[in-house]
Amino acid sequence: MKIIIASDSYKGCLSSLEVAEIMEQAICDVDASIEVCKVSIADGGEGFVDAMVHACNGRIRSCRCVDSMLNPTQAEYGVIYNDTAVIEVAKVVPLIKRKGVTLHPEKCSSFGVGLMIKEVLALGYHKLFIGLGGSCTNDGGMGLLNALGVNFYDAYGSKLYPKAENLQYIASIDASNMIDVSNVEVTVACDVKNPLLGPNGATYVFGPQKGVSEYWLPTLERGMENYRNQVYKAMGVDLDSFVGGGAAGGMGAVLFGFLKANMKMGIEVVLDAVNFDDQLQDADYVFTGEGQTDAQSLQGKAVFGILRHANVYNVPVLCISGALKEGYQKLYDYGVCGCYSIIGSPLAYPQAFQLARRNLYNTTYSLVKTLCTKRK
Repeated sequence: MKIIIASDSYKGCLSSLEVAEIMEQAICDVDASIEVCKVSIADGGEGFVDAMVHACNGRIRSCRCVDSMLNPTQAEYGVIYNDTAVIEVAKVVPLIKRKGVTLHPEKCSSFGVGLMIKEVLALGYHKLFIGLGGSCTNDGGMGLLNALGVNFYDAYGSKLYPKAENLQYIASIDASNMIDVSNVEVTVACDVKNPLLGPNGATYVFGPQKGVSEYWLPTLERGMENYRNQVYKAMGVDLDSFVGGGAAGGMGAVLFGFLKANMKMGIEVVLDAVNFDDQLQDADYVFTGEGQTDAQSLQGKAVFGILRHANVYNVPVLCISGALKEGYQKLYDYGVCGCYSIIGSPLAYPQAFQLARRNLYNTTYSLVKTLCTKRK
């Protein structure tokens, strides 16, 4: 028997590789003769750099950077094929939710992502993979452009700090010092098709998920519209014209508009890198999973991407996730053979995180026992 383990991370709890190692141990404890193929997976969000580096035998590098509040920090990126850098916005401006902490996306900036892009270009990497999931920003990529040399001014000629709440005050733009990005080849790993503006845009769809309050939603949307108009006036690029421009709080629009990025579903980027289809040709089962499986799993997430590929080769897919929420049943309509939660009894989140390793092992062990008994 050959089992491929290709699970997304259990966000904030276990990395993709940690999930795979725990599953592998449980499988081997049932039957050491089972061949296990571990694949580190991500869909463009948390774990994207690690998945690509693991798949391509690359290296992790770090550079001086700033976080979403422009505080100095160190951030990691990956290097693959010796000439390609892999950037994950979730490593630079991550969305981190903690109980009792109020988030303020209106004060956050994508400047650090632009700094990292500038850094890797200066080092000679002109091919970039950029994963856009899991960001805390909603500044339309204003900070990213600022880091690349574009300056923004208010009606009084004062330079504006590149954050979302200042989008509404932009009155003029100076792009004369923007670095040359004409020779950069960028692939954006993204499963979002939302535009920059409107009811389906960055602010109204993703803003509330990042902590944007009811008060700030219309203010930020008006600011985003002003930003789009000023960029078009000064630089001739319509940031609201791109499918996926609303990704990562609008960073997608800047990457498509100025770096001429190609968009590809994040899970497809990773599956191509690991030659996943080759692995499937002699596999008996695929074990996949994620922190929470629900209706959104069908919208370009890792589990759904893996299921689509496995279906081509008629390989049964079993999904083992931290939790199963409303809508997970729809995966059965697309061919999944079984969905399982590792939580066997009611648990508070801290306890669920604490027991995740044990519960994942136990669930995998029981499932493999069932498969081996059926086979006999």
